[in-house]
Amino acid sequence: MPLTMTKRFWIIAPFLSFTLLIGLIGSNTRQAWAANCEPTDGENRPSIEELVGPLDKNPQEKTPDEVKAEQEQTDAQRREKQVRELRQAEIDRLTAKLQTSLDDPNLWLTRARIRAEIDQREGAISDLTQFMKRKGKSAEQLAQRGKLYYSLNQFDEAEADLNEAVQLEPDNTEMLYARGKLYIDQWKTQEAYRDFSKVIAIEPRHKMARFNRGYLLMGVKGSYGNYRQALEDLKIVVDIDPDWVLARYHYVRVLHSLGKSEEVIRHATFVLWHEPDSECMYSYRSAAYRFLDKFDLALSDATKYMEFNPRAESRIGMRAAIYTRMGEHEKAIDDWKTYLKIKPNSVDGYDNLIESYKALKRYDDALAVYDKVMELEPNNSDWPRFRGMLKGDVGDFQGALADLTTSIEMGGNNYDNRANIYDDMGEYAKAWADRVYQTYAVKAFVGKTIEYEQELADEEKVLAALVEQQINLLQTGKRLTRSKSLWPHNKHSAWGGYWLRGLTSLVTSDNAETQKLGVQGFRDFVDNLRACPLPPEETQTAVDALNKLAAGDQPEPIKKEASILAKDLAVLQVANDPQTEAWQPGSLYFKTFTIEKDEQGRSTEFRQFDMGWLERKKGSGENRFREIRRTPQFIEMYALDRALWVRLEVDQAKWSFDRENWKLIGKGEITQR
Repeated sequence: MPLTMTKRFWIIAPFLSFTLLIGLIGSNTRQAWAANCEPTDGENRPSIEELVGPLDKNPQEKTPDEVKAEQEQTDAQRREKQVRELRQAEIDRLTAKLQTSLDDPNLWLTRARIRAEIDQREGAISDLTQFMKRKGKSAEQLAQRGKLYYSLNQFDEAEADLNEAVQLEPDNTEMLYARGKLYIDQWKTQEAYRDFSKVIAIEPRHKMARFNRGYLLMGVKGSYGNYRQALEDLKIVVDIDPDWVLARYHYVRVLHSLGKSEEVIRHATFVLWHEPDSECMYSYRSAAYRFLDKFDLALSDATKYMEFNPRAESRIGMRAAIYTRMGEHEKAIDDWKTYLKIKPNSVDGYDNLIESYKALKRYDDALAVYDKVMELEPNNSDWPRFRGMLKGDVGDFQGALADLTTSIEMGGNNYDNRANIYDDMGEYAKAWADRVYQTYAVKAFVGKTIEYEQELADEEKVLAALVEQQINLLQTGKRLTRSKSLWPHNKHSAWGGYWLRGLTSLVTSDNAETQKLGVQGFRDFVDNLRACPLPPEETQTAVDALNKLAAGDQPEPIKKEASILAKDLAVLQVANDPQTEAWQPGSLYFKTFTIEKDEQGRSTEFRQFDMGWLERKKGSGENRFREIRRTPQFIEMYALDRALWVRLEVDQAKWSFDRENWKLIGKGEITQR
């Protein structure tokens, strides 16, 4: 029986008891168990020869068991023919009696029963009509005629009779059930659901009503809540009739939909024990094993599932996904390639193939597949984004930026992804700008630009009040802290200007103590600045003020610190400008540089860290540097606490205070690329 809703939902039973138990099952062939395992249509089906090999043109002689089975079938057919002949003789006898007794309702009813038994449905309908003309309508005969109409696909007549039968006996569960089945065949799912529910309310363990309501909830009203109800219905059915394999089959389906893997395995195994060719059960059980990380068992079932239809691409893909989870990427690639030969325009297939190539670090192959996917979906902004991210992973930063910029131009909000590439390049100011703009892009995408602009205006007021408060606290000797003082609102475009103006007001004070506190504030500010942009005008004013202080009458430590801070601000104003190019094509790219012995005989290591580098010298502490730029010849960095420049080349490191006269730190080598 097909497991989709077809034009045949129940069968006609003999009229001996006038009670028709109506089921979903039209037949119980093994072909039924293979239907609707996967949603794809139009898959290329293999020939018989592909499945079982060349056909034997000279069949072997039949076995004794086969001969016996054929004989039993012949005997059954002969007996059936004899019964039909006897029934027809009885019909002929009743027809003769009706010639003289037309008003005898029992003759009409008896002939209707016999005609229904031998599938003379039109005649049975006519006889039931004659019976009710003479005897009057009853719920039982209306239901019988309605079911006969239904078997002939005369749905309007069937519905009219069943409606009238239910009106006469509204609590008759078999009539309600029969009408529910009729409603399903007419796709009146709400009405069918109501009738099955009424049956269950009257008779909670009505097996067929539970079965059909569960099936209806799965196939027509699918959602999590309805699957839960379907699970309850089918669980009761299995409890009532534990040997009904079809009920177990659908019970597995709903268990699978709800992710109950252990139970899927148990009940699917039961079905396969009785119906080993129930191919869908291998699919569901394989998925359950995979969820439980029992990959060998999952693979075995997936392979068995494929044997039923070796050219079904969804089945090939299922096995490929298991190979991927097992880390068998070469085998996964083979399966995905087979899948794509059958379905060459499957974007999902190519996407999975890419992931397998990436797992094996076959990046050139993965990039080539991205090219194919972008041909298939040229307007999908995700593909240049994904390809750009992979290019960034393999160090092709220019290609990565080109792809991510294309994705953004196509409407993708991928500023964060591009910011990550800028970080890898050492373009920290550009990365900062992209991350700030990402917020605006998201707001614009959902149509909240005006609200966002108002939020910025409100935030600027809060920022101004915060800076004023912190400048006042600074004058009492309190240091600025990253989280509470400096970093709030640091993505606002006005952040740098407010802080520069506030701190400059302190160092330009006539009070020496205030000037000292202003220098301390600038140190806290510079050390926590990161990649925040600094407005040129306010920065130059601050630099001038600090240089003036350095040339004044303050104690030497204050003057020295003011001089260093003036240099720091000048460097950071340029470095934190998104328009500054901090990276050149072909630039050096490594993580660690090691010097066995510097000019003083000490081992030294430079290690990339966050937005800069850590220098570790044996016998000394750590020194921090902010990375400033990269070129094919060197990586250049700057120490904010000393105004010291360092360049790491391929085989040596140098230092300078003026960026012009360079001295050797020591010969070394790149130890982590």
